[in-house]
Amino acid sequence: MLSDLIITKQLCLEPLHSRHLDAYRDFLLSNRAAFEPWSPLLTDAYYSKENIKKKIEDDCARQHKGQAYFWVARRQDSQQIIADVRYTTVIRGILQSCFLAYKVAPEYQRQGIATEMVAHTIRHMFDVVGLNRIEAHIMPRNLPSCALIEKLGFEYEGLAKRYLLIRGKWEDHKRYALVKST
Repeated sequence: MLSDLIITKQLCLEPLHSRHLDAYRDFLLSNRAAFEPWSPLLTDAYYSKENIKKKIEDDCARQHKGQAYFWVARRQDSQQIIADVRYTTVIRGILQSCFLAYKVAPEYQRQGIATEMVAHTIRHMFDVVGLNRIEAHIMPRNLPSCALIEKLGFEYEGLAKRYLLIRGKWEDHKRYALVKST
């Protein structure tokens, strides 16, 4: 199952596709310093055109199989990618769950972009994809992301100790979940 195009008040949310290669690579490269504190150690090779192309191909294959869903965001009047949102590790069966992650270019933060993007894609994941639960795991010092997730109705479920290897250090993460309302 592929993601759908989603048009919001400010944004055009497009399912990640190979046609996004150059714009998505530009998004990652131009915001590398801002994203690094929240990412694993990534070498220069990660940002090569060949690697980003393979990453997009792999993500699109997972998306086609319904294992993950990826959108890139741009303002409706521009082709520049300003954010992305990812729903990964889609688990079916009796769980119907996934994990949420997103990135927004610093110059577009605190403008409602992340809230709008995540709110609309959550609705898609619940209403179209049919999931019951979405989890978000956030480093405690990432206060803006914690605030956003809480504003969208996610509930804090506890602290996952030494959860992910970020920048070469095992980092604790706050665990949040949102369940589909009945």
